Amino acid sequence: MGPLAELLLLLCVLYGGSCEDSAIIVPGEEGGQAVLPCNTMAVNATSVTWFMVNPRVEVLSCDKEGSSNPKYSRLNGSSLLILDLRLQDEGFYGCKVCSEMADPPAHIQLKIASGPHNITFQISPTNILPNDPPAYAMGCSVNYTGVPSQFSLTCYWLGGYPAPQLQWENDGKILSNGTLDTLLVTLNSSEYTDKPKPTCKGQHTITNEIKVDTCNVHLGYPNLQSHALRTCIKGENVTLSCSVFGANPPAVITWLRNVSNPNVEVRSGAKYQIVQIGNDSFLTIVNCSKEEDEGNYICKSENGVATKEIYIWLDVTTPHNIVGLVSAIMILFLVVVALITGTVLYCDPQIYIKANPFRKGESEVLVLVESEEEEEMQQVGDSVVNTPYTDAEPSTPAVANGNIYKHEVLFHSPPDNISSDLLSEVSEETEGEHLEEDF
Repeated sequence: MGPLAELLLLLCVLYGGSCEDSAIIVPGEEGGQAVLPCNTMAVNATSVTWFMVNPRVEVLSCDKEGSSNPKYSRLNGSSLLILDLRLQDEGFYGCKVCSEMADPPAHIQLKIASGPHNITFQISPTNILPNDPPAYAMGCSVNYTGVPSQFSLTCYWLGGYPAPQLQWENDGKILSNGTLDTLLVTLNSSEYTDKPKPTCKGQHTITNEIKVDTCNVHLGYPNLQSHALRTCIKGENVTLSCSVFGANPPAVITWLRNVSNPNVEVRSGAKYQIVQIGNDSFLTIVNCSKEEDEGNYICKSENGVATKEIYIWLDVTTPHNIVGLVSAIMILFLVVVALITGTVLYCDPQIYIKANPFRKGESEVLVLVESEEEEEMQQVGDSVVNTPYTDAEPSTPAVANGNIYKHEVLFHSPPDNISSDLLSEVSEETEGEHLEEDF
C-alpha cells in the first residue's frame, strides 16, 4: 500500500468513517478503457495483485502477467488496465504487494458513465418580436477602471429590436463598434496628448426607416485645493483637508506620506483616520509628534484621465508656558494703566479737591477768579501767581461788566515759612465763602 493509500486508511480509521468513502475516483465510459494505479508502500514494487471488493474477487494474481479474463492486464508493472468497460465493472478496487497477507482497504473507485446517445436539439422562437425603434434616448457614461491612466466609456440605446448599431469615435477615429444595445470601450489616457472628446453614434434600421442618435462624454482633469501649511501642537490631533473639483469621471483621493519613506500610502487605523465626504477628503493625525509626523503629506487624485498631487507641510511645535505668558501680559497692562492714571491725576488740576497728594511738603490755596473771557481770566491768573504772598487781605478780583460768567480755580504755593495759624484762617474763610454762595 502506497503513502497516499496509507494516509487515507489512517484518516478513515481515526475518524471512524468508511474507508471506501476516501477512495480515489477513476471515471470511465461504457465501452472504453480505464487505468487504475496501485499506490503501494514499496517504491519499486512490481509484483502486486489486484482484487475487487463487495464481493471480493481477484481480478489479477501475483504469478500471472494477465488474467483469465482478457479485459484485465498489467500496465507498467503495477497498474491495472481494464478494457471494454461495462456497468458491472463499476465498484471498489484494491491492490497489495504479493508478500502481504492481509488485504488493505480498497483505495480506488471506478465509475462508469453511459448515455445518452444520438441527441438531437431543435431550437425555435416561441414568438415573433416586432421591429419597433428604441423607445429611449441614447445614454453615455464614463468610469474610472481603477488602473492608472485608464478609463472606460459606456454607450447604451435600449428598448429597440433588433439591436442598434453603436460606434465610439474620438476626433473622427473609430474606437469601437458593434450591433448591440450596450457598447463598452476602455481607453488609455497616455495615448492622447489632449483631453479626449469621445462621441457615441447610434443607428437603428427598420425596413426603410433609419433612426440616428448621438451622445457625448465631457472628460475633466481633477483639480486639487488645500492648505499648504498646517501646524500641530505636540500631543494633540490635527486634520488635513483636500478638495477635488472638475473631475469626470469622479476622482479617487488617496493620502501619501513623504516623511521617512517617500510616497507611502496612508491607511485608516489607530494613528490615522481618513474620512471622505463627497469631493472632500480629511486626514486626521492622532497624537502628532515631531519625530514621526512632521514633514510633507501628499493628497493624490486620479480618475484615469489624469493624476494630480498637492503637497501639505505639517509643522509640529512644542507647547509653551501659556499661563506665565498671560500673567506677564496682565501685569504689564496693569502697570501701564497705573502710569496713565497717575499722569492724569498729576497734570489735570480740575481733578484736585484741595491738595495734590503727589506733591510732597507743599500746601496750596484755592483762589476764586471771575472773568468774562478767557484772556482776562488768564491775565488775572498770571497776576495772582506772580504777586508775592502777603498777610494783607486780598483785593477783590476784577469783574467784567459787573457780571460773573465763568469761574476758575487757580493755585499757587505759599512760602515755606508761613504759619500754620494763617493757613487755618485762609481755609476757614474759604469754606465760609462757599457756604454764603450756597445760600
